Amino acid sequence: MDRFPLPSPLRYSYESSFKPSHLGCDIFAPKYSAVVAVEHGKAWSAREPKGGKVVYLLGDSGARYFYAHLDSLGLGVITATASEPAEVFSGEQLGTVGTTGNADGRPPHLHFQIRRGLDVVDPFPELFEADPHHRGVIPQPGV
Repeated sequence: MDRFPLPSPLRYSYESSFKPSHLGCDIFAPKYSAVVAVEHGKAWSAREPKGGKVVYLLGDSGARYFYAHLDSLGLGVITATASEPAEVFSGEQLGTVGTTGNADGRPPHLHFQIRRGLDVVDPFPELFEADPHHRGVIPQPGV
């Protein structure tokens, strides 16, 4: 992962929330904020009941990234499919933060997930490392 999925001047927040019922990290930001590719690779978009407007990115590293609840899709991926993905570069806009899918009625956010092989991994450590502002929070037990 070369970069954080939101451009650094934006206001955003996120916390470690990875668990069996939530396989990812929610990054809260103003609606319509840009969402960008975290590395060079091949991307495509889809619509899903839970994720709403989503983008999949297969990075050159072999990692697979999942971006969900997008309000809009970037021009490069709007017509791309899994069988005909679009080439995207690190930092290229993939869409905008939204509330689609099961995020309807909730604060705007990006649900971000990382898969390596067959495993879904906790994205928080990599997000925190790539975050130029280190805005991530690890919740304290019982708080």
